[in-house]
Amino acid sequence: HRPIIMARLLLFGGKGGVGKTTTSTATAVGLADAGLRVLLVSSDPAHSTSDSLGVDLGSEPTEVKEVPGLWGLELDPEARISDHIPKLTESLAPLMGGEETPELNASEMVLPGLDEAMAFDELLKHLENPDWDVVVFDTAPTGHTLRFLSLPEVIEKWADKIIRMHRITGGIRSIMFGAKEGEKMRLELERFRRRVLHVRRILCDPEVTRFTLVTIPEKMGVNETIRAHKSLAEFKLPVTGCVINRMTPDLEHDFICRRREGEAIHIEQLKIALPHLVF
Repeated sequence: HRPIIMARLLLFGGKGGVGKTTTSTATAVGLADAGLRVLLVSSDPAHSTSDSLGVDLGSEPTEVKEVPGLWGLELDPEARISDHIPKLTESLAPLMGGEETPELNASEMVLPGLDEAMAFDELLKHLENPDWDVVVFDTAPTGHTLRFLSLPEVIEKWADKIIRMHRITGGIRSIMFGAKEGEKMRLELERFRRRVLHVRRILCDPEVTRFTLVTIPEKMGVNETIRAHKSLAEFKLPVTGCVINRMTPDLEHDFICRRREGEAIHIEQLKIALPHLVF
């Protein structure tokens, strides 16, 4: 098999409302202006990337005619869930007899990170396309990325619960619903888990991926950024930079000067906590 030519992947993440879409879009436009073929991908259901570019984007790459070399698309992960894994509540209901059990109750019947897995899985397909020099990804808030990164372990726990539950129910239910149902679901989950692990390995490869945190010069934004960096580092995601948006302009006015002084304190706190990042 010939090796897959991987594009460079630039991820932008951070707290909601700090300007990830603006930053990622500006980066994509700048790279396209430099002569690269760039694909800008967004998983934001609000379609703010379309608003930023003034182009209606869909689930397939759409050329941005005003910016030669730039294409964009907006993912719809929910539309792809049924292609990879059935609705777990429907699939597990026959095994549970419609009742909650100590092994698996209703509050656990939503698989955290599934939407994010669909988004990153679709992203990987475009990343493996040699037509793109760079893929820029405007991610959902960082908490969603972390849910995806922890998804393989969550799936593993689900698979174990399904096996134990199937053994416990046994008897009449096994006769009625088939002894292979639990194993079938476990195998499906395991296939999906291996795919997620593969995507996670790509995201954590510093030769392929760069993750830039985006924040604002306020206490909540800075604290969230420091926590996000710590969590991402646990998965060895290559976080290399930080963009600080919405800084107050340098103007001669008492209120503005006081505000800039407060921002400077938060920015210094951020640089002390994350000295190895490029700001």
